[in-house]
This record gives sequence, C-alpha cells and structure tokens, in this order.
Amino acid sequence: ALRASHAGVALSDAEASIVSPFTSRSRTVMSVVDVIREGRCALCTSFAAVKYQIMYALIVCIDKLISYYLQTLMSAFEWIYLDGIVSLGIALSLTFAEPELKLAAHRPTSSLLAPIHCASYASQFVIQA
Repeated sequence: ALRASHAGVALSDAEASIVSPFTSRSRTVMSVVDVIREGRCALCTSFAAVKYQIMYALIVCIDKLISYYLQTLMSAFEWIYLDGIVSLGIALSLTFAEPELKLAAHRPTSSLLAPIHCASYASQFVIQA
C-alpha cells in the first residue's frame, strides 16, 4: 500500500524512515490529516509565489512600455526600491503562510496550467493593460 501511495505516515515511536517519509509519535490518524494540510498549504503557497512572479513580470513589462512611450525612465533608486524592498517583502510574506485548521473538502489544483490559474493570469494582464 505504501508503494502505491504518494506519502505515508508511520505511527510508531521507532525510527521508520525506511517505511515512510513521515513519522508520528502521537499514534493517531490525525497525523495523516496534518500531513495533508501542510502539503496543501505548501502547494498553494508555491502557486501564489508563481502567480506573484508572473504578475510582477507583467507590471514591469507594461511599465517599460509606458516609460518608453512617454520617454521617461525610472531611476536606479526606484528600481532598487521596487525590486529590493517591495518584491522581497511580498515574497517573504508568502513564506509565513499557515495551513488551515480545518481540512477543506476539495483539494487545490495541481497544475499551473489549470483553467482557474490561466484565467487569473489573463485577468491580471487585462487589468494591467
């Protein structure tokens, strides 16, 4: 059963790293729920980070187009502020995501090219343009 599954939880006090990648000392099935909650949180956080990077690239692209059209340029300090402070702050805030206390009935999408994600990318492009 463990070979067919994606992840397993060993419910014992002994070291069981050979049997499964996760070990729980509480010996309850809630450990499986905790692993699922943490995994879903990691997946959603990764998707949020990718969406942010796509949105940031669109913003910079459209900013460059408008700047070239208006024949203006951003100063080095403005780029440092935008890249160094704003982007880094948002990227760091994504890492503090916590899993939900209650496990949702539906699981998150597992593809970056899922229709809901593609609609999000397209809507960001429309909003920026």
